[in-house]
Order: sequence, then structure tokens, then C-alpha cells
Amino acid sequence: MTGARGGVTIQPTRPLFMRRFHLPVILCALVLLSCSNDSPVGSEPTLPQDPLPVDHSTNQPPILTLSWNGEGGDHFDIYLGTSTNPPLVAHDVADTHYRPARLTVNTLYFWRVVNVGIDSHVGSPVWSFRTIAGE
Repeated sequence: MTGARGGVTIQPTRPLFMRRFHLPVILCALVLLSCSNDSPVGSEPTLPQDPLPVDHSTNQPPILTLSWNGEGGDHFDIYLGTSTNPPLVAHDVADTHYRPARLTVNTLYFWRVVNVGIDSHVGSPVWSFRTIAGE
């Protein structure tokens, strides 16, 4: 139904279920993948890099968030501890950040991230940081 009000033509919009969509839009909605140029989940994992805290940094607070850059893959596994071969502390992390429990002051920590894909995985080098001397 089209009506006129003050010289402006008003056309009601169709409900979403009655609209026509192009095939790529429908396919994307059906498989729940992004159709942008971003790396979709399940693509080849990239090397985790650009760690925060920065590698070899000092005076870090005992409550902090670890973060990194990495694309593709399905999830991340986080390793954190006081040895150069840190243990797994978080599995199946979807984001590029992780907040560990409160850390011990004046302690050297080592950490790394593994970007896990469907058929492959890519691990970062081991990074380190030292927490602040006292708090």
C-alpha cells in the first residue's frame, strides 16, 4: 500500500522473511561464516605475535591481561608459568587475550600461545616478563 503525506511517498517495508536475498548472503547465513575479507574461523592459523606484556618486560602488575595478535585457526592454547617450558593454563580460548589469576610479585614468568587450526597449529616463541617487586 502506498500513501502520500505532504507530498512524500511512503512505502511500507516488507518483513525480513519476505525479502529476497542474494545467494551469497543466504549461504553465509546458513554456514555462519563471515563473508568479509577477515580471516574466518577455521582458516590456516597464523603465528601469534606482538605480545603484551612485551617480551623481557619488567615491573608488570600481578593482575594483568596477556594479549597477542593471531588470525585464523579455531582457538588458542595458553601456556604460562615460571619455567622456560610453561604448562598449559588455558585451552580453547577464542579471544586474543587471557587474564590469569593473580600472579606472584617479583617473579619471572614465561608464556607462549599456540594458534590451533583444524589441520595444523602454530606456536609462538616463549616470551617472558617479570612482575613488580612488591605490592
